Parts: sequence; C-alpha cells; structure tokens
Amino acid sequence: MFADDIVVFGNNNNDLANKIRKISKWAVDNRMRINCKKSGVLEWSVHNSAPVNRSLFSIPTDFGDIDEVTEYRYLGVLITRNTLEEHIVNDAAMRGKKTLDTLMPKLVNSRIPLTFKAILVKCVLVPT
Repeated sequence: MFADDIVVFGNNNNDLANKIRKISKWAVDNRMRINCKKSGVLEWSVHNSAPVNRSLFSIPTDFGDIDEVTEYRYLGVLITRNTLEEHIVNDAAMRGKKTLDTLMPKLVNSRIPLTFKAILVKCVLVPT
C-alpha cells in the first residue's frame, strides 16, 4: 500500500530528516511503503535565500534515499526553489495552451457534437 501526496515541512534539513524518519518508521509499522523514486526533497523559499551553488543532499529512509531536487511537480503545479505566484500562473497557462492546442482539431470539427466538445473543455481543458 502507498499513501499518496504527502507534503512534509521542516525548519531545516535536520528537522525534515527527523520527520521523514518518523514517517518511514510509521510506514514500516503499518506495512506501507515510501516510493523514494517518486519522492523528492525541495528546499523552498520565497525570499530567494536558498543557496544556489551547493551540492544536493538526500534523506535516508527504510525504503531507500529520498534525493533533493531543484524542482518538483506537486498535484500538477511545478514548484521550484524560488517559486513565485507569477511562476505558478505562467506554468499553468503554458500547460493550458498546450492542452488547448491538442484539443483544437476536435473543437473546430463540425462533425463532433457540441455536447462532446463541452465535455472535452470541462473535463480536460479546465482542470489543466
């Protein structure tokens, strides 16, 4: 079993590592697993204070190491070390445009019923 979409915040690397170790122990005790290959550690700051020229680190778990990354997509939102609201909006706009470009041949096709086009927009385009 897996528990999906967990976010853990720490005040520093040691605090975060301690929290991850507790989660790892809980996972072992409850017969769950952490998929370290789909996980990442991201040092995040809105104040542009994250060191740029330092080596990346990893946090050990009972299931392998969770490596530090410079960006991470969480629930469809790309987050970087210095994510700003403008960056999030631009990323969402870019994904929306790409999706619209993909759907456009179907949306302008006169043989496809309007009801189906509305479903495409509502279920595919709007969520992006």
